[in-house]
Amino acid sequence: MVFLNLSHAYQGVDQMLYQPQGGELGTFSVFIFILTIIAAILAAILYIGTYRMYEKMGEQGWKMFLPMYSRYVLYQHVWNPKAYIAMVVLVIACGMSLYAAVFVTTLATMMMPPAAVPLPDYTLHVAIGSSVAIVAFVIHVIFSYKLSQSFGRGIGTTLGLAILPGIFCAVLGFGSAQFTQPDTAVWADVAVRRNNQVKKDIENVQIGLSSRHLTA
Repeated sequence: MVFLNLSHAYQGVDQMLYQPQGGELGTFSVFIFILTIIAAILAAILYIGTYRMYEKMGEQGWKMFLPMYSRYVLYQHVWNPKAYIAMVVLVIACGMSLYAAVFVTTLATMMMPPAAVPLPDYTLHVAIGSSVAIVAFVIHVIFSYKLSQSFGRGIGTTLGLAILPGIFCAVLGFGSAQFTQPDTAVWADVAVRRNNQVKKDIENVQIGLSSRHLTA
């Protein structure tokens, strides 16, 4: 009698776990569908905002869809693209080094008896990987600062670009901030540099005139 009751109990649990009711399954499907729609809308807003940010910088918006080239273009306008290339090379080299170490250890395990294979020591690889990660993050923060300054923003936007770059790139695209290419950019256009210098000269003249009126 006890075994019979246990079998009925197990059958009931199986029905609840593996045969959900139609209403529950329908509610879950609707919930997932709503989340998917919300995520798609948010992604579209972020893409459109970033697209507009590229247009403000004088670039074609479609370049933002190219994974590595899009970031290279931003470095080109606000800093030095060599910094981005160096960061990518460091990350790839570190990853390949770790992969080679794991591959050699796995190959030795397959070809030699388990007792004869020494325990792998990844201390050096972890140290190198941590150092590369720190260097890459520092480069990213400097780039975020320069991009923020190019749009006339401050430390808040710098932190936002460093932590949530997708959201704050869209904020720069939708916002009223205008892009001013820094003179320190390696590939800055000569015309842009000249216009920036003219603007600075005009501001200096205005400041000088206003100071003369005050002293008079």
